[in-house]
Amino acid sequence: STQSRSSAASDVYKRQLRQAASKEEARYQKRVKGRAETLNTLNRGGMGKLTLSLIVLCSGIFILMSLNDLLWVNFFRWLSISNFRAGGGSVGLPEVFHGQIWRLVTPILMHGSFLHILFNLWWLKDLGGILEWRLGWKPVLFLILVIAIGSNLAQYYTSGPRFLGISGVVFGLLGFIWMKGKYDPDFGLQLPQVVVFMMLLWLVLGYTGVLDRSVGKIANTAHSAGLVMGMLCAFLPFWGGKR
Repeated sequence: STQSRSSAASDVYKRQLRQAASKEEARYQKRVKGRAETLNTLNRGGMGKLTLSLIVLCSGIFILMSLNDLLWVNFFRWLSISNFRAGGGSVGLPEVFHGQIWRLVTPILMHGSFLHILFNLWWLKDLGGILEWRLGWKPVLFLILVIAIGSNLAQYYTSGPRFLGISGVVFGLLGFIWMKGKYDPDFGLQLPQVVVFMMLLWLVLGYTGVLDRSVGKIANTAHSAGLVMGMLCAFLPFWGGKR
């Protein structure tokens, strides 16, 4: 009868709705689970070859620079962004313009104290490892180079060439993941608010000068520039990823 056919059609429609709702719920739970597991990524997949290589390289250079003052001076002369004017406001970059392009990046490989390198590499392990697991090493290398060059140039034109450390890159990676988590949920990475709060608090404390006694002079401009550059890079359209 017409009533029976109508009832059967209604049952089919309801079943289709339930199936669609079930699939949507499964997709939602998968996204939520992925976010919850973000900070456990390293335990499952390791640091990745790029992150591990950076940690080993920074650690090796720090050990060599710590052996004696002559090695420290020689490494700094070779890896600093420039040896031109130490008082701030330098505009030359003569070594770079004569072909020593590595100087735009290599200040991130040097560190001034054990606490300095420990803090930086600890965060690099987490943030860099998560991104490398998500994107692969080549996009992360590109991101690190862009942030390193931008933050190093900003610090150089603010205070001159006497700065070192990978913390500008660390803040950049933090800004990248932070913005991706807020505005691109499908990217699958989201930082806990406490992590963002801790890093921003560290940024503010750097400007107050209270950290100088424990970790040395803080390259605040590099931190701020790195954070902003990482946030801006998050909105570039070509971040895909392998997961």
